[in-house]
Amino acid sequence: MKLQIIADSAGNIVGTARIAGGGQGAPTQSALVPGPDQHVHEIDVADNIAQLDAAELHARYKLELQPRDARLVEVGKPSRP
Repeated sequence: MKLQIIADSAGNIVGTARIAGGGQGAPTQSALVPGPDQHVHEIDVADNIAQLDAAELHARYKLELQPRDARLVEVGKPSRP
């Protein structure tokens, strides 16, 4: 599943939105609007992560920022070598 994530420059998650296909009558587009020093990233995540409630997702994970991509890392877990 895809998530849009707003994160600050340290990778702290401040907002998320699930990206899913809409049914009949569903909005066709929406967007998260980052604040100062925040950025929006769209990433693929496993279904078990996508199903976490927002408070738990924000508390347990951080966004690891790379020059060309970003990925979720569990807080307290080692990041990429």
